Amino acid sequence: MYLIKNILKSLSAVALFTCTQTFAGDLVPLTTLTDEGSDHKGGYEFDIDNMEVRWTESDQISLSVNTNFLNFNNQKDTGTYGTGNIVFGDLFLTTYDENGVMNQFAFVLSDLIRNKSYLDPVLQNHTEYNAGGLYRYQGGKTAKEYHGMYADVADSSTNVVATPVGSVLTSGDMHVFTQYSSDGFDQLTFDFNVDGISAFESATQLSLRWAMTCANDIADGTINIVRGPDNTTIPEPQTLLLMLLGLAGIAYRRKNTA
Repeated sequence: MYLIKNILKSLSAVALFTCTQTFAGDLVPLTTLTDEGSDHKGGYEFDIDNMEVRWTESDQISLSVNTNFLNFNNQKDTGTYGTGNIVFGDLFLTTYDENGVMNQFAFVLSDLIRNKSYLDPVLQNHTEYNAGGLYRYQGGKTAKEYHGMYADVADSSTNVVATPVGSVLTSGDMHVFTQYSSDGFDQLTFDFNVDGISAFESATQLSLRWAMTCANDIADGTINIVRGPDNTTIPEPQTLLLMLLGLAGIAYRRKNTA
């Protein structure tokens, strides 16, 4: 009886600890990839503060970019010799499996969504459904290629708009939140599901990159994916706790009937 009480007391302590582990079953718990604060060009409106990414057990990926650029989409040009205003770029993703095999994808925005202005209050703090789709890609357009070879852009070598290959793998939404946080950064979120896509099912790392089409600031980073030994997600501590409580209950019942 004394042993059972101690087990239950220990499990209570575990329960208290696991209350804070809300997303422990995610392949990627909510993770912040911080961008260097001083690396943007052309003014504060192009600054990217960070990216926040979460990949849930149900294979839903949400990537939020915290940036000043949201309200300036399609409002800025690239100088006298540039063509077209500066707009949202595509989201580039690369998966790596345990053998280092790489697969490249891009969440490609529709032209309607890419070129929309979000100055209208009606368009702020809302969701653009079916804003784009996830594709495999091969190459794309750099800022110089998108805006013209004589455009005034910060980066001329990084692809900002993807060239998709094949058919769309999955469609997704884009969420717009203006003045998202107290520091003034707005938030642009890409939201899509990768269930059934083999390269994501076997991935152990995920790299991400996003920039506006002038590439005056580029946010990127690589995150590890948490999987169990059988390539499944590791159970949440809450699930393990329930199993332990069940075993303790069985032991207690047998003690009383012995």
